[in-house]
Amino acid sequence: MWPPGFPMLSELRERTMGDWRTSGIVRGRLGVPAALMLLALVGMAGPAAAETYTFRSRFYQITTDADRETARAIARHMDMMHGAYNRRFSDFPRRQAYRPDLHVYERRADY
Repeated sequence: MWPPGFPMLSELRERTMGDWRTSGIVRGRLGVPAALMLLALVGMAGPAAAETYTFRSRFYQITTDADRETARAIARHMDMMHGAYNRRFSDFPRRQAYRPDLHVYERRADY
């Protein structure tokens, strides 16, 4: 069961990426020449370097360029998953003495 008040991952994705299917470029508001000009300018400028930051959750060291609200929601989700796995595998010996790194970026190319 999904915890009450916790956004679904699809909602987090929508918050961070927006809905490209309903943007003005796809629906034709800007027109083809304007869209091509925009793509050319973006291509010349290269990808913008997003500012990354690192913080600790209960169980992870998280590096991300997502906005704070989204990053905290993902951290809460991952901490809940860590707790669930700990409960499921409680009969096994534990050897983890460090915080695993978790990298969350807005764009796949940033990985």
